[in-house]
Amino acid sequence: MSKRLLPLIILALGVLGFLALKLTRPEPAPVSATERSWRVSTQIVQPGSHTPLLPLYGQVVAPEQLNVTATLAGRIDARPVSEGERVQAEDLLVALDDADIRPVLTQAESQVADLKAQLQSEQVRHRNDRAAIKSERAIRDNAARQLERTKSLVGRNLASQENLEAATDALARAELTVSTRQRAIDEHPPRLQSLEAKLAQAEANLATIERDAKRARITAPFDGVVTGVQVAPGDLVARNEPLLSLYPTKNLELRARVRQCSGRSCWVPVPG
Repeated sequence: MSKRLLPLIILALGVLGFLALKLTRPEPAPVSATERSWRVSTQIVQPGSHTPLLPLYGQVVAPEQLNVTATLAGRIDARPVSEGERVQAEDLLVALDDADIRPVLTQAESQVADLKAQLQSEQVRHRNDRAAIKSERAIRDNAARQLERTKSLVGRNLASQENLEAATDALARAELTVSTRQRAIDEHPPRLQSLEAKLAQAEANLATIERDAKRARITAPFDGVVTGVQVAPGDLVARNEPLLSLYPTKNLELRARVRQCSGRSCWVPVPG
């Protein structure tokens, strides 16, 4: 009998233990809903004028730098300045030897004078041709009449065959002379045009050489500093060969490179 009640007793003890634990458990703290928050930092802003700063690496350049080159071939006669020297406006920088400049200028002047003389000679020859052709036409007409008279005399047996041939040759020579003279008159306009074109070309060449001869003595157009000296007195230089450079002491620019400028690299000039 006791073995049958033992499981019931054990089950009853378990139920009683569970009820005892339930009754003696601690009450949980009440949970209330709270709003979510984030941690932020604050800074007091004061109104004012501010300029952004950007560290850049650049170089000082002179947009108005003057690069002096030789206008004509020749030797350097004078170069009174040196590298890094400060000069004033109108100071002499470099000069070519006049002994090398004068022959070139004289040759150009002689070419112009020669073409002007050829033009005058052509005008005189044309006037003589027009005057001479009148006499030559008269001689041709006389030769033609003489040939007709000779033919008539030969027909009447009053002149020989030799006389007829002589008259024929005289007319042929007269006609050849008139033809040659007429051709010379007809060729006058193109000859005149050719000489005028050559004269215009020679005058343009003379003007260029006169301009370059004046520039063979170079002075400073502004106050500046001499740099890039490449020649010394006595050096033989070719035309357009660089001699030296001059940059002004004012209006220099500091140019810095900005990595991004509208999506690409660019140079930004900063006035110095």
